[in-house]
Amino acid sequence: MVREVRGVCFAITCREARTIIPEHAHRPASFNVLLSGQHHWVSAEGKIRWSLPGIWYYRAPSESHAHESCATPIRSLGVQFPIEEMPALGKIDSRLVLDHPVGRSLVTEVLEALRCHDPGSEHILYASVHRVAASFLRYGRPVSDQNLRPWLASARQWLDEHWLESVHLTECAAAVGAHPSHLAREFKTAFGMTVGDYIRDRRLEWAYDELGRNDRKVADIAVAAGFSDNAHFSRVFKQRYGKSPSTLRIAPPTD
Repeated sequence: MVREVRGVCFAITCREARTIIPEHAHRPASFNVLLSGQHHWVSAEGKIRWSLPGIWYYRAPSESHAHESCATPIRSLGVQFPIEEMPALGKIDSRLVLDHPVGRSLVTEVLEALRCHDPGSEHILYASVHRVAASFLRYGRPVSDQNLRPWLASARQWLDEHWLESVHLTECAAAVGAHPSHLAREFKTAFGMTVGDYIRDRRLEWAYDELGRNDRKVADIAVAAGFSDNAHFSRVFKQRYGKSPSTLRIAPPTD
C-alpha cells in the first residue's frame, strides 16, 4: 500500500523471510516503524540496529543503510517527507528512536487513517507526520540503549507474543534468564514504563483496533483484551486516547 498526501509518502511494505536488501539511500527524510516480525538493518556507520514493533526510527535525507536477512516475514510502515517542511529535524541525531506510548498510538492512528479514503483521513495523515517529528524532539532516546541490552529486547519480544494471555512477570523473567526484580527495574529504565504498563498499552492498542473494525459489544472487547470489567477498561481507555470506547463504535472502513 502506498499513499501520498501533500508531498508526504506513506508506504506499508511486506518482505519475505531471508530477504536481503543491499546498501542504499532514500533522498527524502523518513520515519520507519516495524509493524510485525523480527528485523535488523545495518546503519551508515556499520552498526547492526534491531527493530522492535512500535518503535519509530528516523533516517536523515540520503542516509545509507542495508537490510539484513531476517528469520521471519516482516511488515513495516515508512513515511518519506521533504526535510524542508520540518527544519527542526536537522537537530535530531539519526541514532535516536521514538520508543514511547505516544509513538505507538501514532502507529495506530496512521494505520487507521490509511484504511480510509475520505478528506478527513488526509488531514490526519498529514498532521501525523508532524506529530511524530514533535514526539522525536520531546521523547527521542539513543538507539544504543537497545543494542546494549539485547536480553531486554528478548523480554519485550516475549511480551509482544504473550500480552493477551494472563502474563506474570516471573514467567517473562524466566523466559529471558533474568531475576524478576532485575527485569522490572531494567525494563522501566530502558522503555520508560513498567512491564504492567507495557502490557496494558498493548491491550489498549488492540482494543482500539477492534472497536473500529467490527460491531462487537464494548464489554466483550474489554474482556477479550484482558480487563477485569468494562468500567475499568473505559476509564483507562479514555485516559489513553482522550475519548470513550463508545465513540469508536463505527462501521469498519472500506479499502
